[in-house]
Amino acid sequence: MMGGRVLTLVLLSLVAGCAGLPGAVKAIPQPYAPAYVQAPVVRARVCGRDDVALPDGWRLPAAAEVSDRWRGGDPGRFLVAGADFDGDGRPDEARVLMRTDGTAFGVFAFLCGENAVTSHLVLHNRELAYFRVVGIRPLAAGYYRTACGRGVIDCYVGEPHELRLAHAALDYFKNESVTSLFYWSNDEQEFKWVAVTEGGVPDTVASTK
Repeated sequence: MMGGRVLTLVLLSLVAGCAGLPGAVKAIPQPYAPAYVQAPVVRARVCGRDDVALPDGWRLPAAAEVSDRWRGGDPGRFLVAGADFDGDGRPDEARVLMRTDGTAFGVFAFLCGENAVTSHLVLHNRELAYFRVVGIRPLAAGYYRTACGRGVIDCYVGEPHELRLAHAALDYFKNESVTSLFYWSNDEQEFKWVAVTEGGVPDTVASTK
């Protein structure tokens, strides 16, 4: 019983770290950085293309910011995840970026079109201490039960109890703890979010439904 209560509290912490979302991650109509932020354009290799401009006001994390030992388990230090998120047959890329003014971190999904790279801000978090314990990785297509469906947290209106992903999603996780998913909705043409408890592990229970 105590273990279940601890898991619930940790999961709620991760949910809070997802910018208070529930459900759909709404498109951001305004620029990612306010007009008063005067920062040079940062460019990086994204989607296999050199010299791609990152969103205004954002930069790559510095080496000193990602020196925690657990990040050594991934070549990209759990800051980069490549997969076909929108199911168009082209590999896309997600990245954890830092605000150039040092006030926040965010997760961006870059959809890699034939002629352009389109960025989607899927998470914005001003709790910088949280950055030290979270990362991203690709999540394979498959069947997943949500935290709501498992009864770990209360369900908000319309929250799915399960997901059957036709193509890859993004696993946003807390090291050695719970996780949540960002997945592309073809119907709404945006990323949606849902909390789960076992990131990266397809659920074999009732997987033939």
